[in-house]
Amino acid sequence: MSKRKHNSIEARWAALGVLLNCAPARSTPDIERLLIETACELPGNPRLFSLVATWLAIYGHCVARHRLARLITDECPRDDRPALGLLLEESVRLGGPRDLRIAIERCEPASVPGPLFDVQRGHRSLASIAEVSASDASRKWGVWAPEAERREEAIRPVAWLLKRVPACRERLVRKGDLRCSIVEALRLDFAGVASSVAALTRACGATRAGLERALDALVREGAVIVRDVPGSKRDREVVLGVGAGR
Repeated sequence: MSKRKHNSIEARWAALGVLLNCAPARSTPDIERLLIETACELPGNPRLFSLVATWLAIYGHCVARHRLARLITDECPRDDRPALGLLLEESVRLGGPRDLRIAIERCEPASVPGPLFDVQRGHRSLASIAEVSASDASRKWGVWAPEAERREEAIRPVAWLLKRVPACRERLVRKGDLRCSIVEALRLDFAGVASSVAALTRACGATRAGLERALDALVREGAVIVRDVPGSKRDREVVLGVGAGR
């Protein structure tokens, strides 16, 4: 199996417990960036729509929502944001955490409405069918599609997920809150060490006051260490604690 195939969108979702006909990726996916990549691939891969929406409905607290919101602004192409907004909104409708709306708010509708899926684009009759069968939410986002279906039978149970992806345990415990975004930003964006609280604040898309409160909680939990920067009186270094999400 090629490296590209083994690291495909499907392989990475399989590693998170979505039952797809492929081998799971060997490494733990970056969930927030995977969601952004999924929005890009969704038009050409319609089956991901209901499967990923269901995974989010069940495991939405695994998403570091403040980090996702910041990544949408910084890394998600505008053309992909309508699909991502619809995907996240459908997951909330299916029972996912309403707190995902902090990320939904960073998305915007398509400037020119049309079918979500490539197979219906460029064909007048198929596009008309897509428009007629489109859900209210998809009309709002300008990417016509039917409602996502809740496919619980295609999602592995929580015991499997926690065994296969131990980092999801802390994500679930923290319910994807700002503490979760801090830990995941340190782990995934800073290789464990943020040179300043200011840099970490930007990476989490948070206010300084909000981040300081979340940092205090993480320090008490032993998840991070905040220490003075040699030669600087203005800022502090933030270090991921031993075993915290590593």
